[in-house]
Amino acid sequence: MRRDQVRGDPDVPHDRRGARTDDGDLHSGQVAPVGVNWGGYKNPKVDALIDEAKQTFDVAKQDELLAQAHALIVDDATLVWVVHDTNPHALSPKVRKFVQAQHWFQDLTTIGLE
Repeated sequence: MRRDQVRGDPDVPHDRRGARTDDGDLHSGQVAPVGVNWGGYKNPKVDALIDEAKQTFDVAKQDELLAQAHALIVDDATLVWVVHDTNPHALSPKVRKFVQAQHWFQDLTTIGLE
């Protein structure tokens, strides 16, 4: 297990439930319903890199192996990122002080009109 997994490093991606999300989620041993590989992605090279990364305590080696796995996953185009933007947008030039939120909650109290 990596040090950042134990510490709960905020720079490591997490899903909305707080669970870690990383390339290990795409290991063929994580195909649903056992794990979170809902697409059923399988690549023996990726599996081997993830398995090797799990067996070493050397963080630099883990990073190197997971970077290789990540490159293969990207090249395989396993995930398609879709944006469904339902956020409010200020379209009038009269609207001032509107700052688009970087999360789901928009504070509309700061908006002013000219």
